[in-house]
Amino acid sequence: LNAPGYVYNTQQSVWDYIEAPSRNKIAFYVWGRGDETGHGNHSLTGHAFVWIKNMGYWGFGSKNGEWFGDEGVVSDHTRLRQYATDSCIVYVTDQQLRQAQQKLNQLRNSTPDYNLQLYDCTSFAMDIADAAEVYYGIRSLVFTPGDFMERLKKYNSY
Repeated sequence: LNAPGYVYNTQQSVWDYIEAPSRNKIAFYVWGRGDETGHGNHSLTGHAFVWIKNMGYWGFGSKNGEWFGDEGVVSDHTRLRQYATDSCIVYVTDQQLRQAQQKLNQLRNSTPDYNLQLYDCTSFAMDIADAAEVYYGIRSLVFTPGDFMERLKKYNSY
């Protein structure tokens, strides 16, 4: 199991975790460096964003296009979905979905500054995954949206 630590408190909590219905989806999307992002533009770094049930498509970026020390912006990414080149759907329980929704609301209400490789779109997507208890390996080994997607698929493909 790739379950959070609290699941292993008792044998009953392990069974409860295994038997909890995972009927909700969270989708993670990426495009890579050099991929088209519309109007003839191409991504310099790649991008990651998420779809959360009942909340829609959300991503994180810099307000003024600066890579370091810029104000961060959590924004609706519905129109950007068409440029995604890869995705991973992860099934989660009701509780995990609520946790992801709460994390998104927290990030929208208290948005961190944007700093490439410190807190960027990939960090945002990993924060949602962490909140939903979605395992993707060791966070410090993820450097790009593509790395994140590769690890998501490695641990969450059924």
